[in-house]
Amino acid sequence: MESVFKLYIYHISTKIGRFLFPNCIWKISSAEKVLYLTFDDGVSPNSTPQLLDFLKMHDILATHFVLGENVEKYPDLQEDLIQQKQQIAYHGFYHHDAWKVGFKSVFNPLDKVDLPPLDKGGWGDLIRPPYGHFTLGLFRWAKQNHKKIVMWDINAADFNPKITAQTSADFILKKVQNGSIILLHDNPKFIDKTLAILQEIIPILKAQGWVFERIKE
Repeated sequence: MESVFKLYIYHISTKIGRFLFPNCIWKISSAEKVLYLTFDDGVSPNSTPQLLDFLKMHDILATHFVLGENVEKYPDLQEDLIQQKQQIAYHGFYHHDAWKVGFKSVFNPLDKVDLPPLDKGGWGDLIRPPYGHFTLGLFRWAKQNHKKIVMWDINAADFNPKITAQTSADFILKKVQNGSIILLHDNPKFIDKTLAILQEIIPILKAQGWVFERIKE
């Protein structure tokens, strides 16, 4: 019960965020049964290949919010995302908390990372701050640099050790709506749990007629 309660706390927090900050992208307006899987924290040799294998096996396109420092270390993994026609967006250069260190420590080193252009799988105007922690300064910076802050309307909570994969999967299946953006992670710390969630929800969602697209579409 505690884990289910925590999921609903996340969900209520998201609803409050959508109300207070409507300029962020929380969900994509759609009349069709379309969902958007998003993965934060990539890329990593200890999680990205497994995630890509799963997505390829199930013919799924998703949006990957990568960290600049990781792309700098593992450029071949970014190329793997491009080759598989996955969408690449920006999670900041470092996985720092903007509430603690300021947004500049997260996003200002844009010139340090070679993100792919739009025609190569990138979508340069989509960003997501680590932890989902945005600030008024980040809003101003995003507007000045023509960036759009992408959040989510469903938090899978794959990062929370108290929430099981089955509990998370059940919650996702209950809450999905047309245009839902689902938050997951490409992170070695909990990739096994992330994959367990995907293995549970994808066959069911596909059988229900849902399709998966990249946010730019």
